Amino acid sequence: MTALRSRIEPRQLLRSSPDQAPFQGTGGRDGFRITRVIPYRKAFLPRVRGRFRGGPGGTRVDIRLSPHPVVMVLLSIWCGGLALAVVASLGANQLPLVAIPLGMLVAGWASMCAAGFWTEATKQKLMLMLIAMVQELEQEPAPNAPRATEAR
Repeated sequence: MTALRSRIEPRQLLRSSPDQAPFQGTGGRDGFRITRVIPYRKAFLPRVRGRFRGGPGGTRVDIRLSPHPVVMVLLSIWCGGLALAVVASLGANQLPLVAIPLGMLVAGWASMCAAGFWTEATKQKLMLMLIAMVQELEQEPAPNAPRATEAR
């Protein structure tokens, strides 16, 4: 996938150039590990890992999207603390107080994961699909161009 490799540049801590590739990371013959280049910080920016697999119909790309491991650890600690508050409220027969940490748990998880991670994951998936489509179009011969199998 030369089209994808040409759109990946090495990771940089600070970016100042307006002319930059849409992704940063590494790409090789067997696959890639990238994140999208954005002009702002976002903890839930998906990390994309892809593997190329050859097949009879062409190359298949298997993609896995995941949040940064540090984000998952912090989110687990936060949700675990709220879950303990729910259990403590239930154990103390404080049923009205259960609603507060339970609501924070549900709303926090949903907003951070759904709004934070999946909106960015959808954007990255669409960008990767467009790159693959451009690659495919660039490889197709023009309709009036002579083919290699035609004799002249």
